Amino acid sequence: MIEDFGIRSFFISESVFSQSTVRVDYDITLQTLALIIFMFVIVSGFGLAATMNAQVAERVKELGIMKAMGASKKQMIRIITSESIFVSLVSWTVAALAGIPAVLFSLRLFGNMIIEAPLQLNILLLLASYAVWLFFTLTIGYLASRSCAKRAVKMSVKSSLAFE
Repeated sequence: MIEDFGIRSFFISESVFSQSTVRVDYDITLQTLALIIFMFVIVSGFGLAATMNAQVAERVKELGIMKAMGASKKQMIRIITSESIFVSLVSWTVAALAGIPAVLFSLRLFGNMIIEAPLQLNILLLLASYAVWLFFTLTIGYLASRSCAKRAVKMSVKSSLAFE
């Protein structure tokens, strides 16, 4: 019956096959991108930890003075970790703002490559991914600073003031 109108019946099965192939290719691409993003997160966490170690090392005398003036270990740890969280928040904000054009470009690029039409932006998915990204950024910022903060507050006032 469909053949009477000049439409071949295998065209429908080709379309289903094509859609499943595109879905598999798309899933592989997304998994690869997720792996790359995960590696970037790990590397940036190490970078943040190195930055916080350098920052704390530069401020050992200041921390020693704070300790001599009566600052508790808890207060000093809170100051160091809050600075790290602030740096993480600023970096997330800059990256999130830069990411919006990148997302729009990627949707257009991958859509044109795969289905020959731009993909639609799912704003809820974008917001959810930004929220997850923010959580990981702040968590890494906190963890990166926590160890160097604990090390810094263990120094005695005398050794921190004599630190060069």
